Amino acid sequence: MKNFLGLIIVLTLLSSCGGDVQSAYDAITAKEDSISVASEKLPNGEILPEEDTYQLITLLLNFSKDYPDDIHAAECLDKVHMAYSGLRDYKKAVFYADKLLKEYPDYINKSMVLESQAGNYDLFIVPRDTSKVRYYYDLLLKEDISSEKRKDIKNRLKHIDLTMEQYILQQ
Repeated sequence: MKNFLGLIIVLTLLSSCGGDVQSAYDAITAKEDSISVASEKLPNGEILPEEDTYQLITLLLNFSKDYPDDIHAAECLDKVHMAYSGLRDYKKAVFYADKLLKEYPDYINKSMVLESQAGNYDLFIVPRDTSKVRYYYDLLLKEDISSEKRKDIKNRLKHIDLTMEQYILQQ
């Protein structure tokens, strides 16, 4: 209930401030800070209620929708993608990562998003879709990545028929 009231207050502040880009981004930062502080206070092994993450996701999605040309819009979609991964909702995570890659093809952290996509399809999306794994790794190989990472990806692609667990055991 307390978290719900916090979201209502943030949304009210946004609407009373005219909903400008800075106040919207400040609301995101405030929510992230709130989550960070609350996380630090938790005993080891405990996690925050998912409600906090969903509230942050709402703020991030609203920002990217309302201000698609802002410098932070792509970053917001990336954070949504990571938040859904953290919630283990991998189908939504890949959806928002794909949206990010489509709408912001020059995103500064594109290679990390591509690697995340390959990993999600390789490890978490059931049934495992090797064509998607290959697709994202092939895109990643076109990026400026280290020679070691390039070598690892090419080796993974040679053994794409193996699940990640089988691949690791083989190594």
